[in-house]
Amino acid sequence: MSASVRPVIPDRRARFALGATLIWIGAVAAACLAADSAPGHPGAPAEPTAPAVPTAVRPQVPATPGLRVGVADTSGARPGTGPGEALDGLRISGIDLRPLNIYDPIPPGRLAVLYRLADRMHIRTREHTLESQLLFGRGDRWSAARGREQGRNLRSLDFLTPVSITPRRSGDSVRVEVVTRDLWTTSPEFNFESSGGNKYGAVAFTEKNLLGFGKSLSFSLRHDPVGQSRALSYYDPNVGGSRTGLSLVGERGGGGGASHLMLGVPFWALAAPRTYGVSYDHATSTPVIYSTGSEVANFDQRIDDARMWWGHGSYRDSIVRRYTYSIHVRDRLLGPLHATTARPIPPEFIGGTDRLRLNRFETEARWWRPQYQERVGVDQMGVIEDFDLGTSVTLDAGIAPGVFGGDAEGYVGAAVAQGVNTGLGFGWAEGSVHSRMRNTPRELVERIDAHWVHQSLGRQTLVLAAHGIAGFQMDRDFQVVVGGLNGLRAYAVQATEGRRLWRLNAEDRWRFGDLFGGLFTTGAVVFTDAARAWGPGAGGSPWFVDSGFGLRFTAPQWTLGRVVRLDLAWPVTPTRDGKRQPVFSFGSSQAF
Repeated sequence: MSASVRPVIPDRRARFALGATLIWIGAVAAACLAADSAPGHPGAPAEPTAPAVPTAVRPQVPATPGLRVGVADTSGARPGTGPGEALDGLRISGIDLRPLNIYDPIPPGRLAVLYRLADRMHIRTREHTLESQLLFGRGDRWSAARGREQGRNLRSLDFLTPVSITPRRSGDSVRVEVVTRDLWTTSPEFNFESSGGNKYGAVAFTEKNLLGFGKSLSFSLRHDPVGQSRALSYYDPNVGGSRTGLSLVGERGGGGGASHLMLGVPFWALAAPRTYGVSYDHATSTPVIYSTGSEVANFDQRIDDARMWWGHGSYRDSIVRRYTYSIHVRDRLLGPLHATTARPIPPEFIGGTDRLRLNRFETEARWWRPQYQERVGVDQMGVIEDFDLGTSVTLDAGIAPGVFGGDAEGYVGAAVAQGVNTGLGFGWAEGSVHSRMRNTPRELVERIDAHWVHQSLGRQTLVLAAHGIAGFQMDRDFQVVVGGLNGLRAYAVQATEGRRLWRLNAEDRWRFGDLFGGLFTTGAVVFTDAARAWGPGAGGSPWFVDSGFGLRFTAPQWTLGRVVRLDLAWPVTPTRDGKRQPVFSFGSSQAF
């Protein structure tokens, strides 16, 4: 075994960093367990109390994190209980929409002039934009469950937050008031990592509510090991006020280019009866092959991918049933491999020109029992997040007959997701497997992702995550790489690579408090990351482990990826060149 990959016993500083982090996380976990087992402790509530937010900054937001779905009183009843459901079944006689500005009314105090300036610079969401997002209309029957689903859908837009959805009885019918508050939607998004003398990252500027119409326009610049690129994208979720969505993306760079078009109607609600649409993708690129942390070769790649689909669905007995049928045309051309260094190339990647042409008929069936939970302070800070802890099963199958001019083969796939909520926290796991089928499986890919979250100490959140992926009988365009910004923060962007990978993360997140009257929220974390890869390119590499700490900032009224992340990490396992230097990284989202 070469010295560059030989496991080395951590030195004193590295042992201290790992030990301190693990002791801290262990102590917090023990405290959480003690709190859960204390007399009278109710366990992890389904909807924990939201962090205190000054009413001067976020007026009319209820004290509990759940959206108010009920009558106009503010008795503090938990969402989905009480008078809201007592009105179920009554016909809706009218809907009143109240899209509020970012600060409405203007909070008093020394910063009032800044709040007023932000409101004047911001174009408020238009009423017809909000109307196009409604799941119910005049003449429909009121349902508190549909009201809660409406709240989740509005939160997912990321340019406003729902304040209340309130039905008021009017004779033998109800009149529903929908109140929302805008977010500051012109925002930068960024990621940066520096290691081994190389700097990689990305910056984007996005307007998520263009002129108040709910359209998104984004421009991004990216620098990664493949090269530099720039992209422009546009997304319209409701073309002409309909349920039709339109997505356009164009990207150009030294490594190639890409274009994307999608026009179609998605399953826009749990009970949406149908979906249909078309999409087309074209991409040229120069993928890089790595071996033991270094680039050894590359090749040219071109992919043309077109799809036309139609599907139907239903929502009965708390189960969503969806069936989608599609025609999928794919043309993938892999050029010959080009060595870029004198280092040996794993033989699994060596080859000449290879072309795959598929004209495939596909069908997908999904059975899903949703079970949503509302939480505060998991991936974001001070805002409501929705987590589905229900059960989902998806089966895929397809066939590409050779008589249609392409390669003759089949396709099979399956995916399962399951969540759980206990007194010790909540979590979910997702697993999938899919493969092309000729005489034997080809491009067989298995994947699993799991998370566990514990919240019982007020402003503290302990998050554990695991990610695994494995590919068998793969073509040369499949190589998994981990390092840097994607969850191994003390190492180079291409720290380890292969065709099988495990990555484990643990992070203890704390929210400190609010600054400038609640305009900003601050927090801190301690973390440990670990990853290892096997197969072509890994070169017998060990587990790479790091530990560190970081700061978190957020502005609740902005859509700045919700959380600005600044992390400092130390490698516990030395890098391939034997170094243990700290690495600084920052970004506009959580590391995992």
